[in-house]
Amino acid sequence: MDELIDQPRPGVWLGPIFAGLVILAALLTQQPFERFQFNADEGINLIKAALLADGYALYRDIWSDQPAVFTWLLRGWFALFGESVAAARVLIMLFSALLAGLFCDTIRRTLGPAAAIVGTLMLILSKRYLLLSASVMIGQPALALAMLSIWLIVVHRDHPRRWVLLLSAAAFAMSVQTKAFTVFLAPLIALQSPLIARIGVPARRRWLTAGLWCVAFAVVSAVLLSITGALAPAQLVTAHVGSATRNAYGQGFGFDVLVLELR
Repeated sequence: MDELIDQPRPGVWLGPIFAGLVILAALLTQQPFERFQFNADEGINLIKAALLADGYALYRDIWSDQPAVFTWLLRGWFALFGESVAAARVLIMLFSALLAGLFCDTIRRTLGPAAAIVGTLMLILSKRYLLLSASVMIGQPALALAMLSIWLIVVHRDHPRRWVLLLSAAAFAMSVQTKAFTVFLAPLIALQSPLIARIGVPARRRWLTAGLWCVAFAVVSAVLLSITGALAPAQLVTAHVGSATRNAYGQGFGFDVLVLELR
């Protein structure tokens, strides 16, 4: 672990750990284990994971307009802790705590502890952050995985290790395959490697490092698409751009009232 952190100092991890604990405590105010639903999408995500556990195939037997990584993660979580709404919400809460902790430590490493405290408080207090952190929805896990990728890039700046860079690319591939809206961060993350590399490293080597990240991201993305069955499902595209689907959403054909309870 010495390769992954700054020179050990007392309390170096207190900020990230405290940020995660604050998030978990604040989430209890949302009554995550008592409220029936936070959003109709919860039912969709829960039933997809339950059907996947029962042997049905995504994109063939189960209609889905989203990437498959979260459904598979939730299916594995159910295998460990049972199929329940409460268990699924705990998983999302842990992702949110991870996001806050890594966000705090990334700012600490780049701008200092004072900025980390202010930035993390602004994150926690931002609109709908706590609500989304208690809901079984895919946005928060996608952002947490993207934050993990960014944090690993910053760690790589301080302690250049090729495997850390590869882990960053893999984490971001998982983020995009959880919810594709994080893909706009890809150029920014890829450029971080040459732009924040240590002074004195040749420019050619820095750009080769960025290229390695891009190649690793592409390879991991292709593997994830293949093993999750999402390599070429038309519904991932047509569900968002097809006129018939837009009309269905616009007329509210059940999507705004769908609530599915796990057995």
